[in-house]
Amino acid sequence: MNLKISEKENIYEDWKQFNAGCLIHPCTSRGYRGYNSPVRDEQGFPARTSEICWDSNARFCISYLKNGIWIVENNNLENSIETLTKELLPHIVDGTIIEGGNFKIREGNYKTHYLSTATFKTAVTLYKKVKNENRKFKLKRRVTLAFMIDDFSIKGVEFKLPDEYVRVLEQQGINQQEIFYFKESNLKNRSRNTLIRLLTKPDDAGITVEKEYSTDHDAIFLHYGAKSSGKKALVATVHKEALAPTPFGRMLLAQKLLDVEKKGYKLAINLMHEDSYEDKTGQFVDVCSKLGGKIKVINAYFKELDSRVIIDVTSHKIRLRINKKAPH
Repeated sequence: MNLKISEKENIYEDWKQFNAGCLIHPCTSRGYRGYNSPVRDEQGFPARTSEICWDSNARFCISYLKNGIWIVENNNLENSIETLTKELLPHIVDGTIIEGGNFKIREGNYKTHYLSTATFKTAVTLYKKVKNENRKFKLKRRVTLAFMIDDFSIKGVEFKLPDEYVRVLEQQGINQQEIFYFKESNLKNRSRNTLIRLLTKPDDAGITVEKEYSTDHDAIFLHYGAKSSGKKALVATVHKEALAPTPFGRMLLAQKLLDVEKKGYKLAINLMHEDSYEDKTGQFVDVCSKLGGKIKVINAYFKELDSRVIIDVTSHKIRLRINKKAPH
């Protein structure tokens, strides 16, 4: 279906047609009501939806009460990237790290999904806009462009950026040497050490070790709310004969946030292709907070839904300011 929203009064009908029960924020655990919620306002929207926010490119964006917006584009990824960078630019502070482009390397194959490339392009575009503003207004904001390497898949081989990523950098006039690289292997070692330290005092840390389905492994959970609330994240498994736990992806991502905060960063902007990340719900931010992290975080997940590109943006410890100007 091709949405053509030309008059504001038509938005409600178009919204209902487009949703068909599928445009639902994935993180219902954060307290949002999905489109299928029986609770509605007078226009038929989910009761927890606060307002419709327009901008010049998006067909429509839905702004939730605290954490998140949907940006739905009519198959125009370039406009999506431009819209998102404009939305994120006012949130940049002195001490911001912008990361995008992560992808899984399969058997030495550097072929990337087009949405992984889109996240890298968004990160580079935002980084360039900040550099331009710093130069224009003589600002001294510390901003870093970052990339996380899946180095488990290329042991013994030097990593190189995919050709399409190199072209993005060349188009924006950014040197490869400006990129700060995270290595998943380093994050795994550091997060394992963090878990070992926590397991010495599991009750104080909110750690529980529970039997997994397999008799050979135990599951390590980190509770980030009261245990009675049931809010917990699976952060690792441990083999009964192993000396150390094996951390999961969300633990690695939480460790990464802790590390950059120690380096003085105040805001982390993560631009991610949803299929490239084990943690698709942002639980790694809750894990980071439980471990004492105070860094502000904005996550943008790029995904496909019914042949459309959707960018799901959520914020933690920071309120997003959304463009509310109606299109002309």
